[in-house]
Amino acid sequence: LPLLILPGVLPLLGAGCSGLGGPGSYTITAAQLQDALATRVPRHHSIAGLLDLEARITGLRLLPEDNRIAAQVSFDAGGPLLPRSFPGRFELLFAPRYEPSDQTLRASRLQVQGLSAPGLPAAFAGPLERSLPVMARLLVGEDLVLHQLRSRDLQRLQMLGVQPGDVQVTASGLQVGLPRRPGG
Repeated sequence: LPLLILPGVLPLLGAGCSGLGGPGSYTITAAQLQDALATRVPRHHSIAGLLDLEARITGLRLLPEDNRIAAQVSFDAGGPLLPRSFPGRFELLFAPRYEPSDQTLRASRLQVQGLSAPGLPAAFAGPLERSLPVMARLLVGEDLVLHQLRSRDLQRLQMLGVQPGDVQVTASGLQVGLPRRPGG
């Protein structure tokens, strides 16, 4: 893209994008990611009606060296087998990717680590820790949507001869490449 055209790309992408990360790219800030995750992740999941989990994103760390993001997830575990609700937390690690079929940036390659549930009876802590990866996927989905590009923005990008490409985690957010389209 010629440098004179690049400043015009930002308004075309809309409020979900904060600025250009360099020639041929734009950035979604860490704050925008946190806001998007906070609205998409308050989730409830019940396991056979015996254990209920209510989860929410409470923090975010960008890991540019690994091209991953670590989201801190807080949860409350309760249900008929527990004497009361128990708070806990874990970290959900994921890599960002662009999905062209629906013009979204998604969290992929989910990993769970660092379960902490102080006070949870030992009889439940072990099974909870073993089932946490499955529950995390149920709570946040297999491919959590981080951001969605609007079709009119994509049409404008096509007119400029570019398309969303590789997604890189940087110290300030996600940098989405805008390489030239084949034949563009």
